[in-house]
Amino acid sequence: MKVNDLLFLDRCCDLARLGGAAVSPNPRVGAVLVYQGRIIGEGFHQQAGGAHAEVECVRSVQQEDRPLIPKATLYVSLEPCCFHGRTPACTSLIQEQGIKEVVIGQIDQTAEVSGKGISILTSAGVNVRSYPAHKGCQQVARERQVFATEKRPFVQLKYAQSADGFLAPLENTTYWISSPQSRILTHRWRSRSGAILVGAKTVIQDNPQLNSRLYPGPDPLRIVVDPKGQCSGKELVFQEQSSNAPTLWLRPDAAIESTADQLEIIDLSKRLPSNEYWGKGLLKFLFAILHQRELHQLTVEGGAAILRLFLEAGQWDEILRFTNPQKYFGAGVEAPSLTRLSGTQPDGQHIRGAVTAPEVQKIGGDILEVFYPRS
Repeated sequence: MKVNDLLFLDRCCDLARLGGAAVSPNPRVGAVLVYQGRIIGEGFHQQAGGAHAEVECVRSVQQEDRPLIPKATLYVSLEPCCFHGRTPACTSLIQEQGIKEVVIGQIDQTAEVSGKGISILTSAGVNVRSYPAHKGCQQVARERQVFATEKRPFVQLKYAQSADGFLAPLENTTYWISSPQSRILTHRWRSRSGAILVGAKTVIQDNPQLNSRLYPGPDPLRIVVDPKGQCSGKELVFQEQSSNAPTLWLRPDAAIESTADQLEIIDLSKRLPSNEYWGKGLLKFLFAILHQRELHQLTVEGGAAILRLFLEAGQWDEILRFTNPQKYFGAGVEAPSLTRLSGTQPDGQHIRGAVTAPEVQKIGGDILEVFYPRS
């Protein structure tokens, strides 16, 4: 392990994070060219169908430094692609530029790559080093890896709770728990997510728009899970003026007619048996839809039943929990219990539970905790 390798891979991750939802369905990737400890070029993937990080990196090298490219080391957060899709293979670019040393953070788990990029480079005489345990590279590649290996989007659960563990007070009213700063951060996450999902009860009670209006960026695809057909179709989430993104409405029939161009009603009665409108059967069906649409990330924002559905099925990858330490409800809608998920099921199978939060931050007046599944 070389200290400089880790340093420059960290820089690759910083660059990769600049790529937002516009890169989907491609992964976020950053690349750096280094000659004798000096960065002579860097770049990141900015938009699907556009130049990859390696191409942007080589393009950025100043004219006086271009003779140094064959002598430089290329650092990239994810294994270079080795097939011609909408853009040429990056392995070909590396060989054309005469680069003899490449350091990568993660092996791309997609079937078209999955080590083939490394094999092509090493066969061409390129010295390749990889750091699969590099946390930053794991982080920026996580959506790609989950999508490739589990055939579903990376699932992020997000919710806010009172200091005594409630999602909402007992009275049936819309109630802001989190601070204005936390809400802006939530909208930033939305702008980087492919899709956002809520249940019918949240739509009826809160009438959310589910857009990213508090932060510049694209709105996510909006998904409403309504297995009992409780929504009227007049709520804001179904209206075109509330978002530039479409809405998927999963309901038990297609009886409601709508003139909204961006509203797509999915009739569950034609897709699933009635006993699978809720539970693992519904999630499997939902994931198949999102995988087909090449959506790599799904943010689930509630309510309580929807959150528990994903938790109890073990179909989640990250939990973002805001707690307002100043608000106490005493009673109301209980937040999901994460400690309950750490035991075993009656058949002895381990429940995919939450580990100790690897990071705790203060956002405005709130405490943000990030949880990951127990491996």
